Parts: sequence; C-alpha cells; structure tokens
Amino acid sequence: MPRHGDALFHSDGGKAAAVARMKPSTEELLLLLGARRTALDPARSGAAGELVDLGLAELTAGKDGTSGIRLTGEGRTLRRRLVAKRRRAAPVRQQDLQALEERVVLRISRIIDARIAELEPRLRTMPPAHEQGVVAVDDLGTRVLSALQELDLAQHLDGIVPLRLLRAQLSEVASTALDRVLLQLERQYQIDLKIANDPKAVILPDSGIWLPGRGLAYYAALR
Repeated sequence: MPRHGDALFHSDGGKAAAVARMKPSTEELLLLLGARRTALDPARSGAAGELVDLGLAELTAGKDGTSGIRLTGEGRTLRRRLVAKRRRAAPVRQQDLQALEERVVLRISRIIDARIAELEPRLRTMPPAHEQGVVAVDDLGTRVLSALQELDLAQHLDGIVPLRLLRAQLSEVASTALDRVLLQLERQYQIDLKIANDPKAVILPDSGIWLPGRGLAYYAALR
C-alpha cells in the first residue's frame, strides 16, 4: 500500500518516516477509529500505543474507569486521506458494474414508460394539418419513405438508414411526430426498425426511439 506520511507531516521528517513505516495493524486501527472516544481493545494495545506515540491518537479514561482511545486532529486528517486513497485504489468488480448498469437501465426504462404513458393520449390524436410545424400523417409517411430511399441511394447504406440522418433530412418535422409515423410505418409492414447492438457506441443515441422490451431502435430499413 502506498504510504502517506511525507504528504501529511512534511514539517517533521522523523514523524513522516515513522508514519511511513506504520504497521498494517496500526493502519487498520486508525481506519476503525473516529472522532469519538472508543473503548480500548486489549488485543489492539500494540497498535494503539503506536498511534499514541505518533501523536495520531490519545488515551482516555471513562467515568467507569475503562480505558479508551480517540484520534487527534492529525489522526483524523490522516484517516481521511487514507480512506480516500483506499477508495481510489479499490478494484471495481465486474458484477458491481453489471448491477449498476442494470439499475440505470431499469431507472431509464421506468422514466421512458412514464413519459410514453403521459404522451400516449396526444400521440393518438391526429394533429390539424394546418398547425404550424406539423404535417398530416399520410403525407409525412410518404415523405419519410422517400427520404429513406434518397439517403440509402446517396450514401450507399445498404438499406439500413440511421435515424439521425433521417431526422437531419426532415429537420422541420417535430421529433414526436416523426416517431409516431415511423412506428406506424413499421406496424403497416412498410419499414423495419432495427435495434442498435450497443446503444452506447452509436452516434447521437437520442436520435433513436427507445422501445420497451426491444431496445434502442436506431435504424430504419425499407421492406
């Protein structure tokens, strides 16, 4: 374990060297102690004595005559630094990362499901064709199909068009309106919405459509 005495006691070379040679059992006791008085464990008397000799702790006596120990200001400072260093050095376990990822995905899914439930009544309602920024669904569906064909031919995409390119092509169309039409076209078997294998690896993942139970629909393919 890297030592830390020089960083803390730079004004006292002797104490710094002593702290640097502190026994592992003494470090463990240092980590266990806090600002409050703790009953002295006879099994740790050697470690306690070393902390006291270094000025990192002091012995106290309780009203009942029992011996105790508590950290000094220097001891508390060293303890904070040692705790921070151990946290930085602690290896991250794969199962911990997977558990964290699962919690994040579950949280995001719940947020999206709640948002979809909130928007669903509005998505079912056909907006007026004259409303600014909104195109009638049938007309927009035709435009989407045409845009997919144009992008595929122009950029040689082998029939798989990223939705980010489609949104850029139809930038004047509201995102929710475009989502609705894409889902409708898939239900009508005119396109297939393809799921990204790794949503974290794609460009502009927000341009896709999160489909509960399926994943991030990031591509559209003409049938």
